Amino acid sequence: ITITVAVIWIGYKTLWKGESLSQCGYIIIGGILIGGGSEIGALLMS
Repeated sequence: ITITVAVIWIGYKTLWKGESLSQCGYIIIGGILIGGGSEIGALLMS
């Protein structure tokens, strides 16, 4: 759900505020890290 919220937030910022995707890079990276946190943890524990 975190990645979905991040994508919705980026879509809002690019469509209505006119920001470029490069300005939203930290949101993309944060959403991927938070969303993939459990998978990354499982990978490190195995």
